[in-house]
Amino acid sequence: MSLWFLLSTPVWGPGSVLLTVVLLLRLSVCIWCYLWDLQHCSTDLTGKTAVVTGANSGIGKSVSQELAHCGVHMILACCSHERGQQALAQIRAASQSNQLLLGEVDVSSMASIRSFAQWLLHEHPEIHLLVNNAAVCASHFTALILAHTCSCGFSTEPPYILPRHHLPQGCHSTTHHLRFHLLPGLPTTRTPEGLDVTFATSYTGPFLLTNLLQGALQRAGAARVVNVSSFRQEKGYIDEEHLTGAGRPLTFNQNYDCSKLLLASFTGKLAQRLQGTGVTVNSGDPGVVYTEIMKNFSWLYRFIFWLLSFFFKNSKQGAVPVLYLSLAKELDGISGKHFSSSGVIALAPKAARDLHVAQSLWDTSA
Repeated sequence: MSLWFLLSTPVWGPGSVLLTVVLLLRLSVCIWCYLWDLQHCSTDLTGKTAVVTGANSGIGKSVSQELAHCGVHMILACCSHERGQQALAQIRAASQSNQLLLGEVDVSSMASIRSFAQWLLHEHPEIHLLVNNAAVCASHFTALILAHTCSCGFSTEPPYILPRHHLPQGCHSTTHHLRFHLLPGLPTTRTPEGLDVTFATSYTGPFLLTNLLQGALQRAGAARVVNVSSFRQEKGYIDEEHLTGAGRPLTFNQNYDCSKLLLASFTGKLAQRLQGTGVTVNSGDPGVVYTEIMKNFSWLYRFIFWLLSFFFKNSKQGAVPVLYLSLAKELDGISGKHFSSSGVIALAPKAARDLHVAQSLWDTSA
């Protein structure tokens, strides 16, 4: 009776219930971060070398800072030299570590990766931890042309998806002869090697970098590769032609989803190839984390992302699942697995577990 009385009192009106739900949701975002604490991790990191890509901000920066606290030789792999220097100074001040080194690398550029790997192997012939964290999430708007001929003389045959700047200048037709809608679409940006920049950064770059560092990882005796994935990989599909900007059409932000699915496939295949070498490879979802990854979106999407950020993890919380995969003693010898944001082994998407697809993708990427 007392419980019913409590629940039926005015304090439990709609506003109070909503507030309670909001607080519980916020609590659920943070709770696992306290179930595994780096400070109580018994892994000895003295004298070991760790490499983290995308270390100038977000999860990569937080992971690097925590590792620096532990005394590792920390390599910050950053695209921007200026931002990398800022991150280096901030991490050094926070960790009081003098074992930090900045390496400049554009993970979307295969030439840049080869140059970085050559420099890194000269500086550190043994690597104990590689965290493939760098990724981009970009979007722009495209115009879908739905008619054959415009009154201005511009002619096309549907269906076409063209960037807005491809429309003829001075065309103001609003007639049925030329009808187009603005659709959220994918960036058409290409790298110098002709690769789609999203797939290059999130998949092709990590593929090349990890393979170039295989020898250093094996020389370490026991090493780990951690590929930072995303729950969005469930929304992707595998089409190898996407790597060069071709392939089947992609909906809004699906290039990011598909690139993360390719990374999951790579994780399983690489783990298979490295069996018995002492190098383990796993992927992990950090959860929904409020970082700069939405910086290429329109102001409206960024504003919505900011409004919802109360329910998201911050960068330090998002780093915990990555640090868990990097350091937890109980994961020694475990390889080829995908971990959820709560640190539990979860099945990777079906496409990522297809052995024939994984082999074909490997052959195409090599």
